[in-house]
Amino acid sequence: MRRSWLTALLGTSLFGCGDAGSPAALSRIPLDQGWTLAVEGVGPVPATVPGTVHTDLLGAGVIPDPFQAAMEDSLAWISETDWTYRLDFELPKQVQLRDRHELVFEGLDTYASVTLNGVRILEADNMFREWRVDVRELLQASGNVLEIRFAPALARGRAFPPERSHGRQPTTTVGIGGPAS
Repeated sequence: MRRSWLTALLGTSLFGCGDAGSPAALSRIPLDQGWTLAVEGVGPVPATVPGTVHTDLLGAGVIPDPFQAAMEDSLAWISETDWTYRLDFELPKQVQLRDRHELVFEGLDTYASVTLNGVRILEADNMFREWRVDVRELLQASGNVLEIRFAPALARGRAFPPERSHGRQPTTTVGIGGPAS
């Protein structure tokens, strides 16, 4: 049985809105640089966002190329594992004075728990939608930690009652991606 093994983490941005004495009504700060990926026994390794667990592990030399020989089956454990992406970031001065701050996730595949500075802010369960979270009360000028923990979708799919599976076997993908074009 072949499984889909891709885990995708889509684009993540921080928006600052409101009148802070600036002519710009909206500030967008892309949060696509500086991510790491880890799981117990692996990492942290540099992560690309948008990207996938497999390409990050491959790029860090943790796994062999899944398309060489029969490697795909030996790497199936990746799709059965919880993975955590982490970003440490500062809040730019031009955004600190805004009235509202939103984190915008343009695709979290599929089951993801998101924390900001140790506080759970989102439980995502749908890759095909945008998630927005007001984080004004949680942001700090420096030392912010954003973590996204992906649960294995395949395991969650197996847990669905038969009437929800429509007779199909679940497949899985995991990661952070960008907006659909």
